[in-house]
Amino acid sequence: MPETREVSGYFPDIDGLRALAVVAVLLFHLEVPGFAGGYVGVDIFFVISGFLISSIIRRRVQSHDFRFSEFYARRISRLLPAVLATVTATAVAAVFVLAPEQIAGFARSATASILSAANFVFYFESGYWDTSSDFKPLLHLWSLGVEEQFYLLWPVTIVIIHKLSERAYKPALLLIFILSLGACIAVTRSDEAAAFYLLPFRIWQFILGALAAEAWLALQFTKPTCTFLRTTGLILCCVSVVVFSDTT
Repeated sequence: MPETREVSGYFPDIDGLRALAVVAVLLFHLEVPGFAGGYVGVDIFFVISGFLISSIIRRRVQSHDFRFSEFYARRISRLLPAVLATVTATAVAAVFVLAPEQIAGFARSATASILSAANFVFYFESGYWDTSSDFKPLLHLWSLGVEEQFYLLWPVTIVIIHKLSERAYKPALLLIFILSLGACIAVTRSDEAAAFYLLPFRIWQFILGALAAEAWLALQFTKPTCTFLRTTGLILCCVSVVVFSDTT
């Protein structure tokens, strides 16, 4: 029998992917041998976010139950306390660890992290004279900045698309995906930091998740086929973590 699917509720698969992503990133930063591609954990997170957020917004827009104020309030209440706790704890440690001349840079990144703009700070600091990442204790919050900027802009985009034509949603997703991926590939050759840190060149990963959600709802597979697809995806993620490197 085909498996009945709905993009709502609890997904144990996604919790498993989140755990894989976190462990991969940690092992990568700890420079554990065999996990040179652990940085793909961030990419996995972006796809998961696109899958969940896009489908939730779309479902509520279709049922005329979407409220911007409610959506943004939930995002803030979920993310801001963790960010504040991280920045505060790191600031205490930074006083004892960083040199006085490095404190100013830390203060900029701390302020930007709270304002969901850490990726901009780290992008503008990148270059030949950039400080070593060892002295940027909040560097990991660049990805949260990208994610929060996506949360800020994407609901408006979905609502506008639906107001113009609900049937245009899937073609619009595909168009945005192609444009962003193409821009990412092109810009990587001239400005790797921009392609790494900035949302326009990362949004294709969120859109990939949104496209996966649409496929998940539209395609009817049997449970064995779904299990096969899940297993294949998990294997590919794990292979990327082990096989990829900083030259990939």
